[in-house]
Amino acid sequence: GGSGTGTGTDNGQTDPGGGETAPGDGHTDGGSTGSDPQDGNTVPGDTNTTPGDGQSGGDGTGTGTDSEGEHTTPGDDTGSTQSPAGNELKVEHAINNGKDSVSLSIIDYSGYNIFRLSDTNRIVIDIPNAWVDESLKSLNTAGNLVKAIRCSRFESGKARVVLDVTGQPAYQVEEKTGKLIVNIESPTYKNIEYHNNGDRISLVVNAKLTKGASKLEKFYTQTYDATGNVCTIKFQSGSANLGSGTMKINDSLLDSVWVDSNKTTGETSIVFKAKERYVYHVITRYKEDGSLYNTAITILKPAVKGEKLIVIDAGHGGWEPGATYGGYFEKDFNLDIAKRLNALLKSKGIKTYMIRDDDSYVGLYERCYIANNLNASMYLSIHNNAYLSNHKGTETFYFPPGEGATGFTGKRFAELVQQKLVSTLNTYNRGAKQHSLYVVLKATTMHSALAEIAFMTNKEDLDRLKTEAFRQKAAEALCEAVLQGIAEDKD
Repeated sequence: GGSGTGTGTDNGQTDPGGGETAPGDGHTDGGSTGSDPQDGNTVPGDTNTTPGDGQSGGDGTGTGTDSEGEHTTPGDDTGSTQSPAGNELKVEHAINNGKDSVSLSIIDYSGYNIFRLSDTNRIVIDIPNAWVDESLKSLNTAGNLVKAIRCSRFESGKARVVLDVTGQPAYQVEEKTGKLIVNIESPTYKNIEYHNNGDRISLVVNAKLTKGASKLEKFYTQTYDATGNVCTIKFQSGSANLGSGTMKINDSLLDSVWVDSNKTTGETSIVFKAKERYVYHVITRYKEDGSLYNTAITILKPAVKGEKLIVIDAGHGGWEPGATYGGYFEKDFNLDIAKRLNALLKSKGIKTYMIRDDDSYVGLYERCYIANNLNASMYLSIHNNAYLSNHKGTETFYFPPGEGATGFTGKRFAELVQQKLVSTLNTYNRGAKQHSLYVVLKATTMHSALAEIAFMTNKEDLDRLKTEAFRQKAAEALCEAVLQGIAEDKD
């Protein structure tokens, strides 16, 4: 809702003055917030994606986009119905000693690849130069951990098998003559979740590893091996109960995550075995009552010198809806516009990073730390407003530039955003304004702007905001502002 200060601004950005990162950090109840946020209305068309953007969570066995960004349709490879040299795949499921066992019978499985996908949880096996009978497209199971098995001709001459699994189980692969056997079993690690769907890749653990927000107190050590590819985060086991074991991943970033709870030393280690060196940002999130929510370890690849990276921040998310009115949630409008902007910028060859690309919670300072660790060039936070019903229009905020600041600044970025939005949307111009308390403006180290597109509490603004055409135009205006900002920024 609104801040209640008469500025009409959203209330989710102000600094509570430090302390722990709690849901609703710095939020005040702005009064006229409308209907119950549990009404369940969502933004029409808020799942907007483009082929190959990796946002749909597809796995290549149905129409949609694969996690690697490859567009597929069911059974669409070369159109051939003939088995490559008789290399036909047959799939069977059984339960052996309490474990799910999936047998892939095939003459030649050389060059196969197996990896894990999250949100929803799947284990994927790709076999080159193989053929799948259409009758094997879907196989229902009564497994303990495997809910269903789906097969497709994923690419030319490649067979893909997808195991829909419960949770994030462990798996082992047996290589036998004419057969691959994938054994799925309950893991010995626990209270950890890996997320690799979208830009933000992270491991979420039930552990207390930091305290604070604007200043983080760390309860862990972090080291790298000589190659830089293996990172170990170590802490006292009393702050967590993670068990021990290896989560095999084999995606574009990680080979695996190994958890070791050492009873002798009383320490727990989380060991990331990566394919190159990454930055691992650790932050513990807390609930409104101060109790532990979880710790997110975000895996980041910083931009190199001279590389322009734009961070897109869809405000609010998860159990923090932002403004609510008429059964609509601000977080949904924000995310829809952010996704559209992301697609537009990518189509222009601009490198982007989405702070969130689904309905998930990310803390205010957490957003800033991610952007800072990425060495981003610009940070654009997308919001929508709420206050009194007669308040309407568009406004954009920036952090006051330092005395004597020259060249491209956050102020100039905000002015560009405001100009492009108002001229494109024909909304009431509330101006570009400085604000020194908004966390995502003051705690980021790059040019930052926070755009309030329209007022959800104003009937005219809300009616327009509910249309896809308006949200698409908003994204186009933001895209133009970013492109002009990149052209003006000579740093």
